[in-house]
Amino acid sequence: METERTDIAYEALANTIDETISDLNSLDSNLIADQEELTMHLYESFEKAAANNFPPNYIRPNLRLTKVDAMWVSMPRKNPIKSYKKFTNIYDITIDAKLAKSIKTYRSVPLENFLRDKYGMEVNQGIKAKVHIYELGRGGRLSTISKFESLPGLNSRIPRAWVQLLPLTQEVSQVLLKEGNLGTHFSKKSLASRYNAKPGQRFYFLDIEGARLRHPQTKGKYLKTVNPSHRQIESRSADVQAILNFNSSEIKINYFFSEEDAKNLVEKINKNDVLGTATSIKNSVKNVLNTLLKSNISDKVKIIHESVPEMYLELEAADHDHFINFIDIGRNIGSDVVSKIVQKITETISLRAYEAVVNYLKSRPTAFIDAQNQPQDGVTLSISWKNMHGMSVVKSAISAIKGKGSLPHLSDLKIPSFVNPEVTIKAGKMFE
Repeated sequence: METERTDIAYEALANTIDETISDLNSLDSNLIADQEELTMHLYESFEKAAANNFPPNYIRPNLRLTKVDAMWVSMPRKNPIKSYKKFTNIYDITIDAKLAKSIKTYRSVPLENFLRDKYGMEVNQGIKAKVHIYELGRGGRLSTISKFESLPGLNSRIPRAWVQLLPLTQEVSQVLLKEGNLGTHFSKKSLASRYNAKPGQRFYFLDIEGARLRHPQTKGKYLKTVNPSHRQIESRSADVQAILNFNSSEIKINYFFSEEDAKNLVEKINKNDVLGTATSIKNSVKNVLNTLLKSNISDKVKIIHESVPEMYLELEAADHDHFINFIDIGRNIGSDVVSKIVQKITETISLRAYEAVVNYLKSRPTAFIDAQNQPQDGVTLSISWKNMHGMSVVKSAISAIKGKGSLPHLSDLKIPSFVNPEVTIKAGKMFE
């Protein structure tokens, strides 16, 4: 035990020095040249790193990051290569309906949806949970954490267990744990996907008695893999994807109903519960369109254009010549005209898509029921508008920005007109 405490102390010191050096390496060259400023920054960096790695009783009260007597320990313990840290304090909390609605996870999906879709749990009576906190290290991945943890719901035996690790932003940490300083900064891009996790970011796992990650029987192109053991996919939450195809003047939106949302809707349809069906559609579709699509335009709207093979609006790429940065578009032609046009198109899409879903389910409810009864997880409704008037002008504007052709008159830029769309339905998550 004494040897282990000594090892932890050495690790805390090593991590403190490592974080301090890392912070100094990121400094501006002008600051490094100023000896006085450099000294002050070094002192502040060391204090911050020490507070982040040593137990609170060794840190001055005004520098402590947490109210509990706990510290970060490098993991895995028996592995010479440490790829993440774990906070030694485990928080006991109760998640009620209000809390579950207010806390956002990836893609702005509420915690309420995560609990329902991943575990099949409703928050009506409150859920007791133990909160485990982790920090990703250099070279580590979220899958590394689940590989070396041995909790009942988070371990190497559970396929894709790492998807249960949720981003601990400062806002979430304050609301969930009343410890805002334990949270870390996440960019919009980091919050758009679990695959964008970066070293230094922190995550939490909800250890709930009896809760286990659901792995429905699934089929589909998203399960193609060399290793058959990787075919198990966890139940997904509702999602949405919009595609603006300027080459074919087509706009398409793929809306994915989670398995739980789809089952709930089918139950209402089978009972001929008109009001309940309408309410379910509104809650599962309209709210997601407003939350996911309009709030995450840069990650949810894909553009197809002859000058750019395929892109998302703010995609960061090493070869920037083959991609258009959405923010740069607006700056180049002035007044963010194209940016506003695409945003307006997206807002209009969300409204028209909701109307299309409502009309489709009213006229063809059995098609939705049949899709939900398939073994795939969830249901995808695809809504497409073809030969859209107005897209050719926006297409010309993007071409001009890429140096191909002349810029059209700004007064010609307008929102494409929407007519009755084509609607198809498929089992599973079918995004492009």
